[in-house]
Amino acid sequence: MVNILLIHFVSLLFNYNIDSNVNRNNLVPSVALDTCAIIKKIRGDFLAINSKLKSFKKKKREVFDMSSEGGEIIGYYDNTFLTKAHSVFYGETGKVETDYYFNKTGLFFQYKKETFYDKPIYVKGFKIKKIEENRFYVYENKLIQWIVNKTLKSKTKVFKETNNAIKEELKDIKEVLSKN
Repeated sequence: MVNILLIHFVSLLFNYNIDSNVNRNNLVPSVALDTCAIIKKIRGDFLAINSKLKSFKKKKREVFDMSSEGGEIIGYYDNTFLTKAHSVFYGETGKVETDYYFNKTGLFFQYKKETFYDKPIYVKGFKIKKIEENRFYVYENKLIQWIVNKTLKSKTKVFKETNNAIKEELKDIKEVLSKN
């Protein structure tokens, strides 16, 4: 009797471990667990870079041809390795601030904050109308999660277009920082 109970108990544990690697419909292995682990690692790397920001060498560039009212790009370097880039671009009715975070494989996280004003900045008394924050999680050079007000599905057309736009934007940022 004890042996039968032991066999059922072991069998139950074995089935539980198998089920934990399968989604609720028991159809395919769960990819969400991997994505969660990757995002957790990205957040840790993000915090590590920001905690050491003061120790990095800074390179600042004024930029006048990337927005209507100009802007600046600051690169933060650990020796010669670009770990973070911060850009601010101004427009008549708002500004865009973007932070890019890098590890040895390239961009792993982008934070973008867009501020919209109720009237152009040259009109007295302009106020902030809206602020939109975007968080882009990148793994192996691909956007794996985009959080704006909610998490967007990775299979959508706008998600894929945004992935390509980030790559193009990043090229321009790195080009500005590479100039002497």
